[in-house]
Amino acid sequence: GRFIAGIPNRIFFPLGASAESMVSWPRLPLVPRYPGRVLVTGTIADDVAGAAGAAGSGIHAAQLALHDPDRRSIAEATQHGNPPFTVRALPTELTVSEVYARAHTTSTPAGCPDGGHDRASDPAEMLLGLGGDNHDPVYIRLDPGSVLLVTGPPRSGKTTLLDTLAALNPVHFDWHRLGTEPGSGGTGSSGCQKLVERSAANGRILVLLIDDAEGLCAEVQDAALRSHATGAVVVAAVDSRSPGAGSFQLASVARNHGTGLVLAPRRPADGDFFNCRLDADGHLPAGRAVLIDHGSTTWLQLPRVSAGKQPVTLPTSATTAPPTTTALPATTALPLATARVARHRSAK
Repeated sequence: GRFIAGIPNRIFFPLGASAESMVSWPRLPLVPRYPGRVLVTGTIADDVAGAAGAAGSGIHAAQLALHDPDRRSIAEATQHGNPPFTVRALPTELTVSEVYARAHTTSTPAGCPDGGHDRASDPAEMLLGLGGDNHDPVYIRLDPGSVLLVTGPPRSGKTTLLDTLAALNPVHFDWHRLGTEPGSGGTGSSGCQKLVERSAANGRILVLLIDDAEGLCAEVQDAALRSHATGAVVVAAVDSRSPGAGSFQLASVARNHGTGLVLAPRRPADGDFFNCRLDADGHLPAGRAVLIDHGSTTWLQLPRVSAGKQPVTLPTSATTAPPTTTALPATTALPLATARVARHRSAK
């Protein structure tokens, strides 16, 4: 401490200095905040004043020489290695093909603690979208029996997310919609167990997709609980503004594990269900979301199919059976469909 205080010559760099860091500075004249523009004090300040033809001593402004890098060497280093640190705003619109291509050309995806771990080939890693300063792929790990709860206001993209997950992850998961498309077979626990075992035999994980989970009737809720108990992954979307958003029984599982996806957050309190405060300002494009994974947050952009942009047909593994996208049995889906028809008729 004494040594620092005894240094007579000092150089101050106003560019990038915060108000808190400048509290301990002496009173300095105002200068334009350009790269290399500094304020000097001490004996070197007298040399600066003499070179500029000024008399007296004190604090003087000076311009430091800037290094002119070899742009060709920087380009070569970027081509053969990781690019320099960049901060770019997230895109306002993405397609499934753009996210899928980015995920399979990025060697170190966002959120990967181990640079040698390829999350794209991990059968339990589910691709969601692009995030981070470098637009890296964002994954969430969903082992058998996991629950991912998706919350958001109406028209925030919850249904679009459920529609694009299968295209983003065509290899490691089998996809089943609950309450939307009638199917066939039994609804007992043995039928759910057969679905899980069939997926496991093909080296994949069964994923149950549920939209409008806050409005499920008791029979459909029981079907979801049975599927989850047998090892299926559940991805459920609920309306954050609905009074019944907390009535979905598996929501507590996601809350206890601290995993969730908040779409179009407008207030810091939108993450309170997952015991997390969000840095949201309320002005976000469609498809913007926050992934909450065990207390940590990651902002990302979800893909969607927009006018004039159609996603390409994505490849599947040649060594495994093709993934399936089916519905659970008709006796499970009919109660939800009947309830929706009744509400529609009453509205008319």
